[in-house]
Parts: sequence; C-alpha cells; structure tokens
Amino acid sequence: MPEHLPDLSAFTEWDERLREAAVDPEAIEAALAAAQSQLAQGDPSNESRLLGYLGNATRILGRTDESLDYLRRSLDAAPDETARIKAMIRVGETHRCRDEYEPGIAVLREAFALARLEAPELEDFALQHLGKCLVDAGRSAEGVERLERALALRLKKGDPALIASTAEALARAGR
Repeated sequence: MPEHLPDLSAFTEWDERLREAAVDPEAIEAALAAAQSQLAQGDPSNESRLLGYLGNATRILGRTDESLDYLRRSLDAAPDETARIKAMIRVGETHRCRDEYEPGIAVLREAFALARLEAPELEDFALQHLGKCLVDAGRSAEGVERLERALALRLKKGDPALIASTAEALARAGR
C-alpha cells in the first residue's frame, strides 16, 4: 500500500504565466524523494500515478527534461484511458512550460479528443490546458475559445475552484 504523498500545490504559487512555481522547493524535494522511494518498491498498480507525480514535481522545480521522462513513462504505464488522458495533459503542460507550444498543443488536442470519447469528466481539464498553451503560443483567439468551453463545462460541474481557475486563465488571456 503506497504512503500518502502531499498535494504539491501546497508548496507552489501561480506565476504571471499561470505556471506553477515552487515557493517551498525543499518540501517538493522531500515529496519527490518519497515518491521515488515508493516507485522503487515496484508496485505496478501505482506506477503510472507515481510517475505522474514525479513528473509534476520535477516540472515545478524547473527540471523539465526529467519531468518529460517521468511523464512519458507514466503515459506508457497508464492502466486505463483516464490515466492515459491525465498523463497526456501533464506532458502537454510540461511542453508549455518549456515554451514548446506545438508539441504541447498536439498532445493536448489528442488528450481532449480521447477525453470526449472515453472520459468526458476530463474534457474541461484538457480544454483548459490546451487553451493556456494556445494563448502562450500567441494564438489568443483559439485559446480563449477553448478556455470559454472549459468554463462552460466547469460551470455545469459547479466546482468553485475549477471555475475560478478557468476565470483566471481567461483574465490573463485578456477576456
């Protein structure tokens, strides 16, 4: 049974480009070490989840080469379509953080298409990340359209934190 890993967002803040930045890198390093230890235990049922966590932690710390390695491994180990979509969104976000917009857009479009077919509950997440990547790539009109679609889905979900996240992304996009 894996040990509980802390929510990395407790150790981050959003920068001006809506990218997670470490405010407590030591805590993230400790969480990273704990996740690596759990991964080393070799439980295949948790492999994709742990690799995704490691990918997020290393991205937040600015180690994006390492992040992409973990996230691609997470994608390969995904036990189902939901885990696969989440891994794809994380890969796209890491590409965005590396200013590699076209690969990010491609994988996020694929994640959205797969979510529409296999996991509609993840459509808003894929759209939000795609929208932010498009905005960062200078394709604001396309990005805003995706963010507005994400907001509509999130309004239906009724989750205030998700709604606020998308509203912030729209505000940053100038809408």
